[in-house]
Amino acid sequence: MQNVFDGEELLVLARMDLEKGVVEQGLAKLKQAVALGDCPSEARLELARVYAQLGLRAKARVQFEAYLGAKPDDLDANFQLGMTRFEDGETDAALAIWDRVLQQSVLYPPALYFRAVAAARQGQSGEAKAMLRNALDVIPADNLYFTRSRDLLASIDASERAGGAELVPVNAVDAYRTQH
Repeated sequence: MQNVFDGEELLVLARMDLEKGVVEQGLAKLKQAVALGDCPSEARLELARVYAQLGLRAKARVQFEAYLGAKPDDLDANFQLGMTRFEDGETDAALAIWDRVLQQSVLYPPALYFRAVAAARQGQSGEAKAMLRNALDVIPADNLYFTRSRDLLASIDASERAGGAELVPVNAVDAYRTQH
């Protein structure tokens, strides 16, 4: 049976499902939209984000890369592609992507924050703290990553005072939001 909806309509319907928390139906519609020849590139981006939130990072990467083929300058999508690498332990690949993001926008909060997280995880607490202080100087105080940077800096300081080296937790769920 032929689908009665075109790619643009499926994208809109999928977004409505996702906003209501009906992920399974939204995912199905996004997969249908991407399978169509007239699929808007944003359908791939939405599909990539859903896959990433579900922890299906390899599938997310495929969709992010396909989307970025059409829109290579999308900062959020590039950053999020880097997050899929970072979550899979491919820190160098993630850092390379985030460095390109920061070349386009030197004050991009998620990249500033997660570069510091990567440094802290690699045992470079001095470098991480310097990055976090810089982030706190340039990120607006009402931004999620300002709060996270402040909290991570305090956590690193407390860990150093206690003589321990805690693994820095990664809260990646918000990294796949559409607005940072």
